[in-house]
Amino acid sequence: MHRRSLLVSGLGATAAAATALTAAAPAPTTDRTEQSRDRNGGLSAEQHRQLTLLVQQYLADRAARVTAARPAPNQAAALRLTSDLLRDYRSDADRLDGVRDQTAALHSGYTRARTTAELTDVSVHGGTVTGRAVEHTALYFARVAPGAPASTRYRSTHQVVFHQINGAWALAGCRYLPTNAYSRPLTQFPESIPEPMRPRVVPNAVPQAGRRPAKADPSGRQSAAKPADGSYDYSAMISYAEQWWNDRNFLSYPVYDDDCTNFISQCLVTGGWLTEGSWPDNSRDDNSCWYCYGFFYNTSYTWAGAENFFVYATQNSKRTTVLDNAYDLTPSDILQYNFSHAPNDIQHTQICTGWNESPLMTQHTDDYADRPLSEILSDPANGSAWLYPLQT
Repeated sequence: MHRRSLLVSGLGATAAAATALTAAAPAPTTDRTEQSRDRNGGLSAEQHRQLTLLVQQYLADRAARVTAARPAPNQAAALRLTSDLLRDYRSDADRLDGVRDQTAALHSGYTRARTTAELTDVSVHGGTVTGRAVEHTALYFARVAPGAPASTRYRSTHQVVFHQINGAWALAGCRYLPTNAYSRPLTQFPESIPEPMRPRVVPNAVPQAGRRPAKADPSGRQSAAKPADGSYDYSAMISYAEQWWNDRNFLSYPVYDDDCTNFISQCLVTGGWLTEGSWPDNSRDDNSCWYCYGFFYNTSYTWAGAENFFVYATQNSKRTTVLDNAYDLTPSDILQYNFSHAPNDIQHTQICTGWNESPLMTQHTDDYADRPLSEILSDPANGSAWLYPLQT
């Protein structure tokens, strides 16, 4: 038998807009309102807006709790949540406080958060609405080095459920949907350390005897200047990463489910890396080539496969040098991860886009920008990985 959750409502100011979520009979429709209902899964535009605001308030509260501007302990009661979700969230509150303290120790922490949400894929079934909420959050650094980004940003997707209780809507569920289990936002907690990702395509990878994880010691290190030899436009690489970190340039490049290395190759070609080879003159699995002509079938595996890229970048083209320490990364350098510790099994790629007490990393899948490396490696799933920092 399904147990129906009780509605928990408070009188806090943050819930003022959410308390207007009622199940009033729909107003007479016009063509425009009918089109709006079709786009919103049967909800009116106003109902859709209010449900979006409700989940946005919930996600904003979680994000704020990992900053110095954390909400008051009783603030969660002001959100319009079912009793089950409120209980689960209260159990998370202590963990979120711990994240705040940990980031403050790692890199001075965050002062405040800014969160927006989009509600998509809406479906209405009686007194239940389901959908997906796409979260966009910026966390602002407590200390910002000259020229460094002011915040780290992330984009994440959540499965959401709303229940209609006593004539009002309440948020009943908000479950994070990871694309890459190694790139979760600070506000989400994995049930366990995930199994290593497997590479999408790694044919003809050259064996690397004796490869070892890079050291990860940030003490006393700071960003170094790039060589001014005019070979590459490092600023263009960084600007491209900052522009496209939470979007896909599908008019110019293919898009992959695991899009990390494809994104990095786009950054590098923007900064002056010249393509080598073409299809069909060169096989896609030829690791001495590196090319993309807009479609999957004429894109080399070195362009979008992490292990293949490593072989091309470090051996066949020698366009990169493997650094001794991940904290030696400077803006436009590349960091690759081997989560499995198996030979020839690099599975993930990021680009350094700044420096603020440690390198700031940007990536696709899951998407985030300017996240401190010290924070990334504090996650056990990432901290145990073998690291391959590449100077471009």
